[in-house]
Amino acid sequence: MNKNILELLQSSEDLSQYAGLDQLRDEMETIDANIMELFLKFLISPNPDIRYSAIKRLREAASMGRDISSMLPSLQQLYADKNFPSHLLNWKNEYFSIGGEAVTTTALYYYKQGQVSELETLAALSPFIGSVAIHALSGFNTLSEIEPFTPFLHKMLNGDRIRERASFVLTKIYWLNHDWEQIKQLINHVCEDVRLGAIAMLDNFAEAEQDIEPLLSSLVEIFEHREPDFDETRRAVANIFIWFGPRKKGKPLIIAGVDVLQIPEVQAEFKNLEQFIRKARRGR
Repeated sequence: MNKNILELLQSSEDLSQYAGLDQLRDEMETIDANIMELFLKFLISPNPDIRYSAIKRLREAASMGRDISSMLPSLQQLYADKNFPSHLLNWKNEYFSIGGEAVTTTALYYYKQGQVSELETLAALSPFIGSVAIHALSGFNTLSEIEPFTPFLHKMLNGDRIRERASFVLTKIYWLNHDWEQIKQLINHVCEDVRLGAIAMLDNFAEAEQDIEPLLSSLVEIFEHREPDFDETRRAVANIFIWFGPRKKGKPLIIAGVDVLQIPEVQAEFKNLEQFIRKARRGR
């Protein structure tokens, strides 16, 4: 390791420690146990920026499959830390708080190590922790990686705030398998949280111009549900079709005999988007 980085990490000054942690970005795959021990100090620092930066480096190490088991007790002490680093002070989403990052890092470690029961125990600690932990699984790259956790995700479909995240991850699994029928079951599920989790993942695919064509007719059928508990579901589906608007360049988008871009909920979301863009431009 660069000697300068080590000196910064061993400094008693916050700015130096922060600079050292920042320079560790490309070193986490090769750091030794002695450097890892320094993280125990950083994780209890009174400075939120130091705690947050240390967790981010550990998250990178966990994602690489590095053994950070000695850090887990210290990370657990931070699960309830609702503070944010200085560059995120205006954020209100606790998923991005120091506590949220600590949970994510722990979940990624269990995931990369294939420790299903440990992840399940983590998810059971609270609805917030469970939701964050399950969402951490959504970045999986191959079906073989996520397969051991699939029964756990099915079980979590019954768990309050957790089921939306479980549906989110399961939809990605089914999409990679081209298992359209399973996805259709999720987007038509009796529970709105499950529907919204699946639709959120499909929204990501639509934004990235990934193939969701086999599901378009089923998504259009959602607009036929006029029950109050489908209001948010219809809006979520409308958001998916927003991504198709610019690609059609004013031309109709006909699906199952319906011009989707003329559906009231879709038009309403286009107006919301236009208002957002206007406000953003005024704020420049």
